[in-house]
Amino acid sequence: MVERIEQLLAVREELLGVARVNRIRGFAVDIIEDLIGYSSITPSTAARRHGVQYKTANDAIKRLETLGILSEITGATYGRIYVCPRVTAIVVRP
Repeated sequence: MVERIEQLLAVREELLGVARVNRIRGFAVDIIEDLIGYSSITPSTAARRHGVQYKTANDAIKRLETLGILSEITGATYGRIYVCPRVTAIVVRP
Protein backbone atom coordinates (compact mmCIF):
# COMPACT_ATOMS: atom_id res chain seq x y z
CA MET A 1 0.00 0.00 0.00
CA VAL A 2 2.73 2.47 0.94
CA GLU A 3 4.60 1.56 -2.24
CA ARG A 4 1.58 2.41 -4.39
CA ILE A 5 1.11 5.72 -2.64
CA GLU A 6 4.75 6.58 -3.27
CA GLN A 7 4.35 5.59 -6.92
CA LEU A 8 1.25 7.75 -7.26
CA LEU A 9 3.01 10.73 -5.72
CA ALA A 10 5.99 10.21 -8.04
CA VAL A 11 3.68 10.09 -11.08
CA ARG A 12 1.93 13.24 -9.89
CA GLU A 13 5.25 15.08 -9.64
CA GLU A 14 6.32 13.80 -13.05
CA LEU A 15 3.06 14.98 -14.64
CA LEU A 16 3.37 18.37 -12.97
CA GLY A 17 6.89 18.53 -14.42
CA VAL A 18 5.49 17.84 -17.89
CA ALA A 19 3.03 20.67 -17.30
CA ARG A 20 5.81 23.06 -16.27
CA VAL A 21 7.95 22.21 -19.30
CA ASN A 22 4.96 22.76 -21.58
CA ARG A 23 3.96 25.98 -19.79
CA ILE A 24 0.66 24.55 -18.64
CA ARG A 25 -0.87 26.66 -15.90
CA GLY A 26 -4.09 27.32 -14.07
CA PHE A 27 -6.99 24.95 -14.24
CA ALA A 28 -5.13 22.24 -16.19
CA VAL A 29 -2.65 22.00 -13.30
CA ASP A 30 -5.59 21.61 -10.90
CA ILE A 31 -6.75 18.62 -12.95
CA ILE A 32 -3.29 17.05 -12.79
CA GLU A 33 -3.22 17.51 -9.02
CA ASP A 34 -6.58 15.73 -8.76
CA LEU A 35 -5.59 12.71 -10.86
CA ILE A 36 -4.43 10.64 -7.90
CA GLY A 37 -7.84 10.84 -6.28
CA TYR A 38 -9.86 10.96 -9.50
CA SER A 39 -8.10 8.97 -12.22
CA SER A 40 -11.09 9.36 -14.56
CA ILE A 41 -12.71 12.64 -15.43
CA THR A 42 -15.25 14.21 -17.74
CA PRO A 43 -15.36 17.85 -18.78
CA SER A 44 -18.68 18.29 -16.95
CA THR A 45 -17.36 16.78 -13.72
CA ALA A 46 -14.19 18.86 -13.88
CA ALA A 47 -16.21 22.03 -14.46
CA ARG A 48 -18.51 21.34 -11.49
CA ARG A 49 -15.71 20.25 -9.16
CA HIS A 50 -13.66 23.36 -9.81
CA GLY A 51 -16.38 25.92 -10.47
CA VAL A 52 -15.37 26.72 -14.05
CA GLN A 53 -17.26 26.81 -17.32
CA TYR A 54 -17.61 23.63 -19.39
CA LYS A 55 -15.50 25.12 -22.21
CA THR A 56 -12.66 25.91 -19.79
CA ALA A 57 -12.71 22.34 -18.48
CA ASN A 58 -12.97 20.82 -21.96
CA ASP A 59 -10.09 22.94 -23.29
CA ALA A 60 -7.87 22.00 -20.33
CA ILE A 61 -8.66 18.31 -20.72
CA LYS A 62 -7.97 18.45 -24.46
CA ARG A 63 -4.61 20.10 -23.78
CA LEU A 64 -3.70 17.38 -21.28
CA GLU A 65 -4.77 14.78 -23.82
CA THR A 66 -2.40 16.22 -26.45
CA LEU A 67 0.43 15.86 -23.92
CA GLY A 68 -0.45 12.22 -23.25
CA ILE A 69 -1.46 12.89 -19.64
CA LEU A 70 -5.10 11.95 -20.29
CA SER A 71 -6.63 9.48 -22.74
CA GLU A 72 -10.24 9.41 -23.92
CA ILE A 73 -11.69 5.92 -23.43
CA THR A 74 -15.26 6.02 -24.77
CA GLY A 75 -14.68 6.85 -28.42
CA ALA A 76 -17.81 8.99 -28.19
CA THR A 77 -18.39 12.59 -29.15
CA TYR A 78 -20.77 13.10 -26.23
CA GLY A 79 -20.28 11.86 -22.68
CA ARG A 80 -16.55 11.42 -23.13
CA ILE A 81 -14.56 9.98 -20.25
CA TYR A 82 -10.85 10.58 -19.86
CA VAL A 83 -8.40 8.61 -17.75
CA CYS A 84 -4.81 9.01 -16.73
CA PRO A 85 -3.23 5.75 -17.90
CA ARG A 86 -0.23 6.15 -15.59
CA VAL A 87 -2.42 6.48 -12.50
CA THR A 88 -4.82 3.75 -13.61
CA ALA A 89 -1.92 1.32 -14.12
CA ILE A 90 -0.85 1.79 -10.50
CA VAL A 91 -4.32 1.69 -8.99
CA VAL A 92 -5.62 -1.29 -10.96
CA ARG A 93 -2.47 -3.39 -10.69
CA PRO A 94 -2.97 -6.57 -8.60
